[in-house]
Amino acid sequence: MGPGISRYSDINAEPLQNKQIYEKFEDHTRPVREMKVTSEEMDRARVPRERRDYCAHLWLGYLKCKREWFPELSRCDGVLHDYKHCNVDDIKHNMMEYERTKRLMARERKAMAESMAED
Repeated sequence: MGPGISRYSDINAEPLQNKQIYEKFEDHTRPVREMKVTSEEMDRARVPRERRDYCAHLWLGYLKCKREWFPELSRCDGVLHDYKHCNVDDIKHNMMEYERTKRLMARERKAMAESMAED
């Protein structure tokens, strides 16, 4: 058996696609991460859907650099590096938010189980 088959999986314990769970455990004391480009700007630049994330402004900078320095794309390595670094940071941020939400869900389930046991 592979690890995907033999692992225990409880779909109710996973906050993957359920936005209501993230809203329930949202922390309003943290700073809000806002997009630095609008969807109209991304439409005009024809940014693909998979690039429309928090780091889209850096992707637009890379596209601009590619247009300006076309034959010598090695001059855009720094801009591309900044985009990739931002992308890795965004993935880490999303993973930490996911783990935080899962931890809060487990804490809530444990508190509910303890209160049910006391009754």
